[in-house]
Amino acid sequence: MGIRVKAMYEGGVLKPLEEVNLKEGEKIEIEIFPDEGRIEEAFKELEEIIPSIEDIVDISEISMNKYMDRDYALKKIGI
Repeated sequence: MGIRVKAMYEGGVLKPLEEVNLKEGEKIEIEIFPDEGRIEEAFKELEEIIPSIEDIVDISEISMNKYMDRDYALKKIGI
């Protein structure tokens, strides 16, 4: 069974921000996701940009797909 742990990348090394129960030399598999705060910032930036392009692009013709849905995107990356 796996666990999810936040980590920081420093000096070429991923450092867990909480205790992990691993044996010295134990091999593990990791997945790397951006911090939730960075994702929220990106969505806020998009919300600010979209109104500014409405005069240039007819956004009513843009079809939504599952990858443009905020909740789907957050779920997909595990947040």
